[in-house]
Amino acid sequence: MEAAGAGDGGRLAAGLTVCSQMLYGFLTFYGGMSVAVVMSVLTMRKGILGAAGFLCAVLPQGILYLLVWYVLSRWAGPGPKKLHILPGLLLLLIAGAGACLEVYLGSVLGGLV
Repeated sequence: MEAAGAGDGGRLAAGLTVCSQMLYGFLTFYGGMSVAVVMSVLTMRKGILGAAGFLCAVLPQGILYLLVWYVLSRWAGPGPKKLHILPGLLLLLIAGAGACLEVYLGSVLGGLV
């Protein structure tokens, strides 16, 4: 789960480069495989409560990370590439808010399951 916040900087850089589609696809694949491993480990450790544990671990910050992913995926699409300075800074701020939720609220929700 720690790699989720670290990958957002890579995704931001991927959305601004010429090879954004290929690089963004690779980073999305990596993120999906990481989620699969976390879900499998939680299911092995907690049984049927693994799904609830996964939602408690991902849900608060996952909404913000999903918003950042969606915007960056739109920027990585076909068309002219331009530098989005202020929106990029806003995305970094949103990713930072997600990291704060992950650190402070995630530990509280993780103790519930």
